[in-house]
This record gives sequence, structure tokens and C-alpha cells, in this order.
Amino acid sequence: MDTNLVDFLPSYFANNVEMLNLMRVEDSLFDELNRHMRGILYNQFILTCDLQTIEFWEGVLNIDFDPVNDTEQFRRERIINRFSSRPPFTMIWLRNRLDQLIGAENYEMSLDTDAFRLSVESDIVNYARFREMIITINRVKPANIVFTMIPLLKDKVYANPEARVATLEFMRAGTWEIGITDFETITDERRVRIIANNQRLKPHGKHHLRRYR
Repeated sequence: MDTNLVDFLPSYFANNVEMLNLMRVEDSLFDELNRHMRGILYNQFILTCDLQTIEFWEGVLNIDFDPVNDTEQFRRERIINRFSSRPPFTMIWLRNRLDQLIGAENYEMSLDTDAFRLSVESDIVNYARFREMIITINRVKPANIVFTMIPLLKDKVYANPEARVATLEFMRAGTWEIGITDFETITDERRVRIIANNQRLKPHGKHHLRRYR
């Protein structure tokens, strides 16, 4: 905020040039003091602290951050995650924590109590959040539980009902000249349409193709 100390002077100094100039000089000093006081207040909280404070807490928690890929927001979330990882731990607690780290729609978790195995399937591609998830699970799971991470790749498969059919002819022995003639030649190339109901290939044009069984 902008400090105006003149407003706090008695009316006696209203026309005192020396005092007015003195107050204007001290205004900037009070503004700087206010900035430092706000910085001290904001540094009490991870969500509002400056980068120097973030680096301090990362050193306390032995966190190695990636200056290229780790965003400032994620660095704050990671510190909060480490501080809030306190027992008792339950499956509900772990699900809530993974929801915050990688999103509820980006993973599936299951616990096999008979085999003492905890499995997490995820398609997350952000390495920093993936690594923090692994660290979090290993920190809170019981020692007799085996943790298995299963990467997933979600993608769509598109089918094209058309294909190309051609005759592939190879050079006969004794007639192939290396670097001069082609070893193989594609001829009679044509486009056909695949019919799914009777699993046949139907040619485009007058060419007749034998039925594929």
C-alpha cells in the first residue's frame, strides 16, 4: 500500500516545507517496511510463501526438484503432501490423497487383502506427479503390503473399412542387378472395401477377388 505520513501530521505542520519533505522521504521507508511485514506473514503459509521459502522447505524435506519440469504450484502441493502425510493411514485417506495428486479420473486402485498386494493402474504422463505418487504410497503403506504400479495407455483405435491389394513380384535369380533394378515390384494395386457382416473383401472396379475365409 502507499503510505502518506502527511495525513498523520498535526495541522500546525501543514505549511512546513521541511516537515512535508521529510514525510515524503519516510513514506518510501514505510512502504518498504510494509512489504517486508507482508512477506513475513505470507511466508508462514506454503500456498503464499516466496520461492526462497519453498526452496528452504524442500531442503528440510530432502526434495530434489526439477527446475525445468516442476512448476511452482506443484512444488507447493508436494511440500503440503509431505507435511500432511501423518498416521493413521486408511484406504480412504490414500484415495483422497491420490485424487489431489493426479486426479480421481487418472487412476484405479485395488487392494488384495489375501495376497497382501496393493495395485494402482494409472495413465498419468506427468513424471513429477507420478514420482510423488510412488513416494507417497511407499511412505504410508504397511511393510507387509506389496505395491504394484501398472502403467496404462488409453487411446482410441480407428478402423478403416478400406484396404489396398497388390501383386508383389520378385526378381528371378540371375536377373537382379544390384543398385540398378528393383528386387521387388508392386503391380496391379487396387483399393478394396472390407465388408464386416460376411467378412469379405469387395473390390472397387471390375477386378474380381477371391473370397477370404
